[in-house]
Amino acid sequence: MSVLDVIKLQFNQYFQIFIDTAHELRCLRRWLHCMEGRLPPPSLAAARGANYHDLLRKLSEHKVSQTDCQLFH
Repeated sequence: MSVLDVIKLQFNQYFQIFIDTAHELRCLRRWLHCMEGRLPPPSLAAARGANYHDLLRKLSEHKVSQTDCQLFH
């Protein structure tokens, strides 16, 4: 087997991984879109009963989650 054959084989393997990953990503996006459609509209009813410190804690948790999402997007 020549060096060129080995390079072609490796390229085909990497390309196949890319195609599989792209397909999985499309499926995940489709699923996420479907799940977002099933969520109820946001409500502030739970926030009205929470105290100030609990709301601040939740806000800081949300900021961390949002930052993590942006890093991986």
